[in-house]
Amino acid sequence: MDVRKCFVSCLALCLGCSLTATAQNVVSVKSQNFCGMEAAMARLSPEQRKAMLDSAIRPLAPAAEILLYLHFPPAGGTLIRPGNANSTGFISPIVPGNRICPASSLTQAQKDRVVEQVNEDFSPFNIRVTIDYQEFLNYPFAQKLIHIITTTPQVIGQGSGTGGVAPFIGIGTLMPSNPSFSFATALGDDPFYVANVVSHEVGHTLGLAHQSLYNDSCSLLTEYHPNIGTGPLSFSIIMGDATDPGISNWYSQECSHPTYGTPLHDFEVISSQVVLKADEFPEVPGSTPLAPAVTLPVSGILGQAGDADVIRVELPADGTLLVTTDNIDVEVSTFETDGTPIATFNDPELPIVFFPVTAGPKDVRIRAASNANMDAQFMTGSYTLQERLVPTAASVSVSGLVASYGGAPIYGAVLKLTGPAGIVGIARSNPFGYFHIENVPSGGNYVIETRHKLYQFQPVLIDVGDEISGLNIVSNATELTQR
Repeated sequence: MDVRKCFVSCLALCLGCSLTATAQNVVSVKSQNFCGMEAAMARLSPEQRKAMLDSAIRPLAPAAEILLYLHFPPAGGTLIRPGNANSTGFISPIVPGNRICPASSLTQAQKDRVVEQVNEDFSPFNIRVTIDYQEFLNYPFAQKLIHIITTTPQVIGQGSGTGGVAPFIGIGTLMPSNPSFSFATALGDDPFYVANVVSHEVGHTLGLAHQSLYNDSCSLLTEYHPNIGTGPLSFSIIMGDATDPGISNWYSQECSHPTYGTPLHDFEVISSQVVLKADEFPEVPGSTPLAPAVTLPVSGILGQAGDADVIRVELPADGTLLVTTDNIDVEVSTFETDGTPIATFNDPELPIVFFPVTAGPKDVRIRAASNANMDAQFMTGSYTLQERLVPTAASVSVSGLVASYGGAPIYGAVLKLTGPAGIVGIARSNPFGYFHIENVPSGGNYVIETRHKLYQFQPVLIDVGDEISGLNIVSNATELTQR
C-alpha cells in the first residue's frame, strides 16, 4: 500500500521540497514545496536544460524491462559530480559542484522496508528494483534508473525543507541514469515517508509531472493533489501529496496542467516506458480450465484497471482464507468450479478480507473495489491469498491502547497481528486509542506491527496464553507530529 507519495508536474526535479522542520529538522510533508524538482530545474541554465533534453529519451515502444537501482551510500559517502548523466549513475545536472552524499541513519530493517514499499508501488510494471550497484553498472544505459537515499538536501546543494528532488524535462520523457534523491534525515528516518518520496521522485525520471488539484473549470487550485479521505482506506496520490498511510497509487485526470499543457495519466505514461508484468491468472471463474489448486499462500498482481484474478483453491476441511494488500481496497468472491457464485466479501474499513471457504475445490476471484474515496480503476498492486491461522486451542481476543510516548491516545493507528502461519488479524485504533482483535488462537507467540502517519512504533512480541485486555502500544520517543 501502503503505500505511499507526493507532488505535481515537476519541472525537472521535485520542487525544492520546502517543508516545515521540527527541532530535529524533520520535513513537514504537508508543506506545498515538499518536492524540490521545480526549484532545482529553475536554477539550470538554458544550455544545461538543452543538454538534459538531448540525453533524455521518448521511447517509440515500451522497454521489456527497466532496472531501478536504490542506492544507500556507504559509511564513507558517495561522490556525486555535476554534469550530464552517464552509466555510473553518479553524475547529476542538478547538483552544483562535487558533493558527498553521506550514509543515512536508516537501519537495515528500515532500508528493507523502503525497498519493499517501492517495489509495491511499481509492482504492475516490469520495473525490477535492485540494491546491487554492479548489476546497475552493467545494465543498458537507456533502460536503467537510479535513486539515492541520503541525509539532508543541503548535502547536494538543495534548499532546507526539501524532502526529495529529481530531474524532469517533460511529460513522457525518460531520464535514464539521472539520479533522483530523497533525504531520510529530513524525513525523520521514517521508511514510510522515505519510500513515498522515492516513488514520487522516480516518477519524475519516468516522465511524470505532479498531480495537481483543479476546480470544476480545470483552474489550478494547488500544486499537489491532497489526500482523499482518512483511515486505512484513504487514498493518497503518489505524484500528489501522498502523506497518509492508507492506500497510495497512481492517478489520472483530464485537466491540463498550466505549465505543461496536457493532462497527466500516470499509468499510461509509465506503461509507455515499460511493459506491464504478465497476468498469471484468468479473470472469469469457471469459464477457463484452471490449473490444479494452488498451494497457499500465493501472491498475484492486479496489474491494471478492471483486472481480476481467479485462483482455484482446495481445502481439506472448511476454513477461513484472507487476502492482504497495501494499495487496493480488495473485493473477494467465491464460486463453484462451474462458475456458480457463492458469496462476495469486502471489508468496509481495511484493505484486507477474511472470508469462509468450504471444503473441496473452489474458485476465488480477487479484484479492486470502489469506495467513497476512490474508484477501483486507480487501485493496482500486489496481494497475497493465504489461509488464516486455525486455532489449535480456544480463540481469545487481544485488546489495548495505542498511545504516544507522552501518553496521549492515538486515533487511526493500524495494527497487524502476525503469527508463524501468517496474519491473524488487523485492527484500527478508535478515537480514544483503543483497539480490539478477535479470534486469536491461544497458546502462541505473535508480533504486533503498528503504523501511523505521525508516529513510529517498534514491533511488539506478545505471548497469547489467555485473553489480553490491557496491552499498551507506545510510540517511539521521537514523534513526527510536525509533519
